[in-house]
Amino acid sequence: MEKKLSKYEIELRPHHVLRYINYIKNPKANHFAEFRKIKGDFHSDKLVKHWINTLKSLFENPKLRFKYVQGIDSICKKCEHNKECHDKDHEYYKIVKKADKDAIKNILELEFGKVYTAKFLWELFRRKGWL
Repeated sequence: MEKKLSKYEIELRPHHVLRYINYIKNPKANHFAEFRKIKGDFHSDKLVKHWINTLKSLFENPKLRFKYVQGIDSICKKCEHNKECHDKDHEYYKIVKKADKDAIKNILELEFGKVYTAKFLWELFRRKGWL
């Protein structure tokens, strides 16, 4: 278990934590093209680049600390659909909540509100056999 940390550089929600696995597996891949293939033009180029840069920063700095959060995280804050994804009456809200719910089932070791390092994620993913 990760020792208790209090300061952190970024916040990540469950489904964004799981996206990190794909980056680790192939950091030199064209993640921008892969994202577009999966998600189409749903997000702006600016947001996709921000998302990739966030994952890259975790990859390049194993000591980087992140807070595991419910709801809006560092990636969501820059998203053009931020309001819709957090409006309980909007269809995007249901999509985002389902993505988080599905992700949570796979990363039960993480606790909301706690701070972890990128290295901790690598170790967790290895223990699970994902890397």
